Amino acid sequence: SIIEDVKKAIDLLHEKDFVFGDLRAPNVLIVDTNDGQRAVLVDFDWCGKDKLDEYPSSMNKKIQWPIGAEPCALLQKEHDLY
Repeated sequence: SIIEDVKKAIDLLHEKDFVFGDLRAPNVLIVDTNDGQRAVLVDFDWCGKDKLDEYPSSMNKKIQWPIGAEPCALLQKEHDLY
């Protein structure tokens, strides 16, 4: 399922201590396969190391981000789960 594909992708990133950082519908690509629809993540611009790398200073403040996800704040795995 699409949700399971996204969860699996995030789990793989988190296992390596990476945060996707911008997990929103525009960054999930739905593809048709012989087995049905699948999901893949796209646009890894914000991807970085957990609690080491930062969100960009140009974050859109009109989007409702997780608490603590703000311009120049540290990326956190918890934000991907919001």
